Amino acid sequence: MSSSNPPMPLIPVEILNNSLGAGLLGVVLSAMVYGITCVQTFNYYSSYPKDHVYVKILVAALWVLDTIHMSFVTIMIYHYTVTHWGDYVAFAKTTWSLELNIVIGNVLTSVVQWFYAYRIYRLSRGNYILPCIIAVWSLIQLGLGITFMAHGFQVQLFDLTGTDHATVQGGVAIAADFLCDLFISVTMFILLRRSRTGWSESTRIINTLIIYTINTCAFLTVCTVACLITFLVFPSTLIYAIFYFVLCRLYTNATLSTLNSRTSIRKTTETTSTNGGNVINLSAMHTRVAASGNSKIQTVDVDKAASSVHIHQSVWSDADHKSTKTSYA
Repeated sequence: MSSSNPPMPLIPVEILNNSLGAGLLGVVLSAMVYGITCVQTFNYYSSYPKDHVYVKILVAALWVLDTIHMSFVTIMIYHYTVTHWGDYVAFAKTTWSLELNIVIGNVLTSVVQWFYAYRIYRLSRGNYILPCIIAVWSLIQLGLGITFMAHGFQVQLFDLTGTDHATVQGGVAIAADFLCDLFISVTMFILLRRSRTGWSESTRIINTLIIYTINTCAFLTVCTVACLITFLVFPSTLIYAIFYFVLCRLYTNATLSTLNSRTSIRKTTETTSTNGGNVINLSAMHTRVAASGNSKIQTVDVDKAASSVHIHQSVWSDADHKSTKTSYA
């Protein structure tokens, strides 16, 4: 008489959908956006080979962090769906790759936010308060992310990581991230809007920059809000991972698109525009260059219809090339 072990009970489909299903969907979407990251990185190094070394290091660091994060989430989903498929004990526990990718993602996010803080510092002509506010929010989300990771390693079980303590830590970290992104978006919008002079050509250029800024930051903000809501409502599942895994890719792509757009923005400022039958070529206008430290501030004065426009270009120089980043005030 043969005997066999009774089959182990199946995991409810709802639990699979909220954990492995959500995690797999997040990994797939994240991988798609990661492909865009690689293309953006290639385009940057192809288009700006003589950029300042610090900018190149920034791009390389973001790509490396993004790649590590993508690798960890892939290892995580492989751990549950292949290596330990059917192992219900392993299914109930978190894994090192899932916990470590939290810190990697927070570090990547902080680097991008500090990059935007520097942009705001330059755009506001040396205002230290605005970048410091961004840095504080960024450090809060980074510190709480590290704490949340440590809590996950200590507890290890998914059903216990959804406790009030862990939910508060993770929720505040994501909320700080959201507030930081919102502050960056609003600050850049206000600074650019105040740069309007009333001259139609400069207004058109500034409006283009405003639209570009809103489009870049709005998607980040929406994705962060979705991540925060799903984390607070479903703290013991991986539903939030659908947005969180993609969010890290979006931060990298936002920075790379900002750097790669410099050529098109510069061409916009140099193209010939027609205003009431009069042709105005910005590149042919009178300029005044004032040296300041290792950078140069170039001011273009234009008299048109009794109004004046000042276009400031921050020029990053190295031995053979000048990499220009344009702001308007």
